Amino acid sequence: MVQPKRDEAIRKVYQRQGELVIEGPFRRIQDNELVLTGRVAVKNPDGSPWGLVAVTLDMNPASPKYALQNVNFAALQGQKYRYHLYKIENGAKLTIAASDQGAMAMAGGMKYDIELPNASCIIEVDKDGGWIGDNIIFLNTGIAFFVWLLSIFAVKKWLENKEVHREIADREEMLRQIADNINGGVMTLVNDAGFCIRYANDGFLKLIGYTREELENVPSFLRAHLIYEEDTPKFQALLDGVWHLQDKIDLEMRLLHKNGRYVPVLIRGSVGTDKNGVLVMYCVIVDISEQKRIIQELALEKERYDLLVQASNEIIFDVEVLSGQIVWSPLYRKVFGLEPFMHLTGQNTAQPALSAAVENSVVISAFIRKILECQHSDSAELLLDYADGEQHWFRARANCIIKKGIVVRLVGKLENIDAEVLEKVKLQDMSRIDQLTGVFNKSGFKTVVEPLLREGSFGSLIFVDLDNFKTLNDTLGHQTGDKALQEMAAKLQQFFRLGDVIGRFGGDEFYVYAPGLSPEAIVKRAEELSRVLSAVYGSVKVSASIGICYFPEHGQDFEKLVHLADMAAYVVKNNGKGGYHIYEPGDKI
Repeated sequence: MVQPKRDEAIRKVYQRQGELVIEGPFRRIQDNELVLTGRVAVKNPDGSPWGLVAVTLDMNPASPKYALQNVNFAALQGQKYRYHLYKIENGAKLTIAASDQGAMAMAGGMKYDIELPNASCIIEVDKDGGWIGDNIIFLNTGIAFFVWLLSIFAVKKWLENKEVHREIADREEMLRQIADNINGGVMTLVNDAGFCIRYANDGFLKLIGYTREELENVPSFLRAHLIYEEDTPKFQALLDGVWHLQDKIDLEMRLLHKNGRYVPVLIRGSVGTDKNGVLVMYCVIVDISEQKRIIQELALEKERYDLLVQASNEIIFDVEVLSGQIVWSPLYRKVFGLEPFMHLTGQNTAQPALSAAVENSVVISAFIRKILECQHSDSAELLLDYADGEQHWFRARANCIIKKGIVVRLVGKLENIDAEVLEKVKLQDMSRIDQLTGVFNKSGFKTVVEPLLREGSFGSLIFVDLDNFKTLNDTLGHQTGDKALQEMAAKLQQFFRLGDVIGRFGGDEFYVYAPGLSPEAIVKRAEELSRVLSAVYGSVKVSASIGICYFPEHGQDFEKLVHLADMAAYVVKNNGKGGYHIYEPGDKI
């Protein structure tokens, strides 16, 4: 039988269960159709080999995936053994080929799975007829075939061994390249006489400053004093112990260089066996001098940093952006009387009636997140809570540490600015206060009243214009005039409520805004106010012309209300001075 040429690309036929194995397939074209021919290994009931049966699988070349079209068991064709080849689709059997109609309803036969490049099929064989019988074609391999098979096996083994040796050589070269590029070296130790050095590479020799000839005269690690005296007990303990296969070591110690200096190293290794079965320790030695130097410098830097933080009157914080973790200086706990929060608080955490600790975390976290969004250093004034319920002003400053355009860390501080804020408020108050009378000036009066108009429901605006004040100044002098203004301001403060706003617009003009004071209430008090503001200085009688308008009845805008109250006072002036008038539409100046 001439075997067709193998096509390795479609060698995908195999069994999943049972004992049916199709070897191959071997691809050939027959009558313009793709035919896959293989062999079925048949076994006896006791499991011993019986022989091979030829199998032909017809494929449809028109399909890009070679759809299975027909199956022909050449050895069974025309025989009395029933078979049924089908695949399962949507839970039903889809018949591909069968020996007869009865085989399609077969039950209890042996089943075998076959996988093709695009189809999974099941072959069901009648158990009663079985595979074993005189009518089955048997392909006797013979002695020639057996010899041929052995020769093929020998060549295959030779090729495999050659490939294995080449792979071993490649791996050894790779390991050598790796070992030569280690910042240190590799060596092999034997557990005898103080750790005898069985092997060391050039990297290890360079690490301790010895030549290979000098190392050959070194009896052992311990006897040659290659290890720093204080670290010797670590190695001695390893020597005294019992080695076991796969034991691991991980030691940090100092080796003695030939020039007398000590080299900090990290030794890692494991126990294995050499070709004679002797336990040896395979070690990698890494020079960690640079790492040690960096660690020492970092320790000194941290010590200096801690001293500066302790000496500072400011609260220092350090934010690791990726994790959101915050480290605080101990002063946070001392100043606030609260435990510091250690992670950034979410943006939507703010809620009514939060505890002091949570409130602080929300305010400070919002400041930090704003810095991260802008990606540049900044500062802000924050009102923070103490454990005792008091609130204090702090200035928060933060500096960004940016790498590759991304903020990776943020370092900042909190500085108490209560005194600064108090001084600022004091200066602001002074800029809004009339220095002569102590009441608001025009700017301060407007600043206070406008929010009351926006937020309030009703109120009254009173304009007080002193009568004969110019005559008083001209007759008795400015000193007497200033005294009169101070007394009038004091009378207004005594007459009106604590929440009412009083201001002097300049000269002899005063304004009062009484939020929540109804028209009825102001009318009852207007006559009394006129009487209280009447006074005599020498030969000059000073009285007050009072104009009143209502918010929001007469207007809602500050400037309009001032204008209307001025118009109402002008009516009193024209009627002889010394009285009051409620604004009415039609009043004119």
